[in-house]
Amino acid sequence: MPSALSAAGLLIGPLFGQAITRYPLNRLISGSAVAMGLAFLAMSQATSLWQLGLGYALGVSLGLNAMSGVGSQALIVNWFAAKRALALGIAASLNRPFEKSAFGIFRM
Repeated sequence: MPSALSAAGLLIGPLFGQAITRYPLNRLISGSAVAMGLAFLAMSQATSLWQLGLGYALGVSLGLNAMSGVGSQALIVNWFAAKRALALGIAASLNRPFEKSAFGIFRM
């Protein structure tokens, strides 16, 4: 499943980056969080492995790109004018442990 997440992230990341320049960031992040929640609900109803992989790859990669990837970096860049590099460094260092704990269960 992690390889499906990486492959979907490679496809969704650039598209999400383009969407950030066109649409408000708060709506994109909120919509992605809802999509991620719906993907988890859909995955709970999956009857075969490919359905689980599809929900994981599309829904979770969209949510991760928005909330811990491209979206969070764009939010930091827009919010901080001074000490932007420090803010990005802190966010990147805090993001890694939470990502491992939240999604480590899928890597079993």
